[in-house]
Amino acid sequence: MALKLGMFLTPATLPTRATSEVIDWNLDVIRKAEEVGYAEVWVGSHITSRWSPIAVPQHVIARALADTRRIMLGPG
Repeated sequence: MALKLGMFLTPATLPTRATSEVIDWNLDVIRKAEEVGYAEVWVGSHITSRWSPIAVPQHVIARALADTRRIMLGPG
């Protein structure tokens, strides 16, 4: 049985960064993770912090579904 890799994406970023840029960065990381063979990615959220602007990770996951084929995605 082969080792499967997973990743947890924490939404931490500078408060001055646009939310759209944060989402685009997460999508880039998810696409690259699939490309290099990761089995799963968990997208985090911390809605009470200015440093973590992703309030609903399901929105990022829904968007990533259009760009991925086999990687498992989940909210964290």
